[in-house]
Amino acid sequence: MSWLVAAAIWLLAARGDPEIEPATAGNADDELHEIPAHAPMPFDCAAWSELQVAASVLGHGHFRQAHDATFRGEALVLKVPYAGWTESDERKVQIFRAEVIRLLRMHSHPSVPRMVGYCLEPPRLALLCERLLPWSAVVHDHSLNWMARLNIAISAARMLQYWESYVDHRGVAAPRFFWDLKANNVGTDVARTHIKILDVESFSPYVAVKAYHDMPPRCTEHAHCVPRRLRLYHDPALQTLSELRCNLATNQCDGVLDDRTNVFRICLIVVEPLLNSVHVPQPDAVVAELKALLARCMDVDHDRRSTATALRLALEGLRVHFSQVQHDGHHHHRLPPAAVAAATPATAAAARVQSLFDQF
Repeated sequence: MSWLVAAAIWLLAARGDPEIEPATAGNADDELHEIPAHAPMPFDCAAWSELQVAASVLGHGHFRQAHDATFRGEALVLKVPYAGWTESDERKVQIFRAEVIRLLRMHSHPSVPRMVGYCLEPPRLALLCERLLPWSAVVHDHSLNWMARLNIAISAARMLQYWESYVDHRGVAAPRFFWDLKANNVGTDVARTHIKILDVESFSPYVAVKAYHDMPPRCTEHAHCVPRRLRLYHDPALQTLSELRCNLATNQCDGVLDDRTNVFRICLIVVEPLLNSVHVPQPDAVVAELKALLARCMDVDHDRRSTATALRLALEGLRVHFSQVQHDGHHHHRLPPAAVAAATPATAAAARVQSLFDQF
């Protein structure tokens, strides 16, 4: 079984989208030409001979592929140019340099994969990063108790809060929207304490939907205001969000992809499955509190949905409540489904969450 998990890790780490052109100049607010000064890293071109690389390719994307690698006794992920990629060496260096710069600029937050080093001397182009546990291996691990799962969910909320208040290398506020926030781009560190996003190149400033190139100049109630990049390989539930619906008053796609859009997706991908994937008996008050939290963060209405800060505070409050109940040793019966439903607004999201609780 361990080799299957390892293969999944590399496949996820290397996965790219052939429908999406790789970023070469970065986002509009990024200058991705000069590598910022940084402390020496364990791996560089001079240490290439110490790298042990598996011959088999365990996954590849549009412009890179991933291999199992070992460097000085540590199991890592090695990203190198995709064998079938025919671009010039200059183009390859440009793209790899852009990813190195992003990782260096964003390395201060635990949601960014740790970079062990890089080499940008053709033909030796490589990026060496920590190995992550794929999300499927974490969420379905029944050895994780409910408190451990709650702590992981809190790390996800803190991650969103950090990027919502992100200030770039120029000192400019630049909150980030995650284009590729989906299950196969999410992982955790080996200790299972922090959520990490595999593709930092998918982080971009908040974007007005109508500014996206494939949005119609005018829309109707039958038209979806969902940019193509979100339609590909993403959960169809995104199409229910108010910010991705046609504004019938103006017949325009007027929504903005921002912090609250990130919150819906992190609750859909991480928080809900993490806290509902195992049967852990809970006092009825904790069940109701969790259900209300999920209903708020998965509300299809943008303005009613939780912000990242509100989600973090709610999850941390739930942790305090759960710890107190555990300490006191009070175990009550669950509220019947009808009683729990009455405690929260009867939204579509609440109904969906209720159905999950009814399975316990």
